[in-house]
Amino acid sequence: MEFSFKLPVENAEGMIMGFNIALSDNDGSGREVQLYPITGRNVSYQGKDLIGIRFEGDTPIPSDKIRYCPSFNVSPKIAHPVIDGINEDTEWYGGVDYLFGFNQYSELDQSMPEVDDFYGRWKFLYDENLLFGQVLVNDDVVYTDDADTMNNDHVELSMKLNGEFYTVGIEVGNNSATGDFPYPVEVKWSDDNTCLEYMITFDDVLETDRIIPFNISYTDNDGDGVVSRMYPVAGSDKLFTEGNAAELLIN
Repeated sequence: MEFSFKLPVENAEGMIMGFNIALSDNDGSGREVQLYPITGRNVSYQGKDLIGIRFEGDTPIPSDKIRYCPSFNVSPKIAHPVIDGINEDTEWYGGVDYLFGFNQYSELDQSMPEVDDFYGRWKFLYDENLLFGQVLVNDDVVYTDDADTMNNDHVELSMKLNGEFYTVGIEVGNNSATGDFPYPVEVKWSDDNTCLEYMITFDDVLETDRIIPFNISYTDNDGDGVVSRMYPVAGSDKLFTEGNAAELLIN
């Protein structure tokens, strides 16, 4: 499907506009799902739960406002996940799967790589002061030979805690974390590097309705340099900056 519509402006370059898009699926016995690119409550027609779409150009005009997209949900654990790199559905039951859906490596071309090149999703669960994370990836070429970890295939997570942004990096296949994160991070990859599981031990209880500014990315290098840096939201590949943050909502 292709479509077009006319905007009520002469030049949209640099403009930021609220929008959303959905695909409804009805197999004949009633609507079963309504799929969106972000989490929400199916109320976009009310002007709520919108994404900010930015019209780029040769001289994009960045916004000076702090913008968070609708929150990504962190569900309470049903069973206690074991950080062993083994994807057990029963351990991660209740967690909401979110996609790495935006390639922020280039501001002017945030298109997705082909599915057979890279596909990934992530989720969180929590229990008192423990935050459990899982990343599932399908990466056709795993590259970790560069001296600079930032140029290797890796997962990077950033959170705003106590007024400051902290970042943790997890190289594919490496069961240790790097960065300045203020809390202990336990990490485990599967043997085939398709499943990452990790646990962050906070020094306080993660209370319901707490909001944590954050972002998460996966960098993909097929051996000839980084080709994509995938995020769950659109942005400018500045993982640890306020205006590029998303939100985690503790449910």
